[in-house]
Amino acid sequence: MKVKLRLTTPALLVLAAGVGYIAVNFTVASRLRAQARAAAVPFELKIDIYHYQHGSTIGELSGTQTVARNSAGAVMKQFNNVRVLTGPHRRLNQPDGTVIEIFDPLRMKTTTLTKNPTTTRESSAVSTCIGNPSNERRLLREEWVSGQRTEVTEYKTVSVRVTSWDAPALGCTHLQYRTEQLGDDGLFALETEARLVSLVMADPNPDMFDTRNTYEEVMPSEYEFRGMQWRRIPKSALDSHQLKSIEQKDKAYVLARPSH
Repeated sequence: MKVKLRLTTPALLVLAAGVGYIAVNFTVASRLRAQARAAAVPFELKIDIYHYQHGSTIGELSGTQTVARNSAGAVMKQFNNVRVLTGPHRRLNQPDGTVIEIFDPLRMKTTTLTKNPTTTRESSAVSTCIGNPSNERRLLREEWVSGQRTEVTEYKTVSVRVTSWDAPALGCTHLQYRTEQLGDDGLFALETEARLVSLVMADPNPDMFDTRNTYEEVMPSEYEFRGMQWRRIPKSALDSHQLKSIEQKDKAYVLARPSH
């Protein structure tokens, strides 16, 4: 049976909209990193993600996500998909802009270096999550969720509508979100819902930010394909755009190595 990979989080749905950001020079990036380290408020949040069959009002638990930030400004995201066994896949964003993808079951990782490092969005507090016209989001209202002021924003295309509750003090981290798909009846139906399980305003377990120096360093393609094999997902599940993206990641990986 062919497995179809789904993109369900707001971050993936609006990925194309974020491409328009202009890279800043090293001096400005250094100042941003210094500000992030000074302003970083540690936290750890967990959300459950539910998937809804079309027309259903009862969601099925499909995955979980943990987002954590330490007082140094490093951000860790861990993803687990209940419906397709993924294992503890983690993404670690370092304050210097380095991104490390870690797959513990296979003791492997892949490291993305950058010559123009900037802070990840969640590294520090901001005054508002709205302000970049290219992201095509609009502010609906403000609400308080688990003691945090959130901006309820909406991103909408012809067939998809995404509503998210973003906390400026937590670097616009999504505390909850909903994705809706346009049906044949012309109405939007709930497809995915992320519900906040817990939010702790304290330094998370340091092990979350361990870079696993003893793990095997591999190229992005090997990381993806070996991870898929471990999950029993055939390579044929990837479409041409996904394969092209992995190929581009490999090229960027090689070019960013110190020898280049």
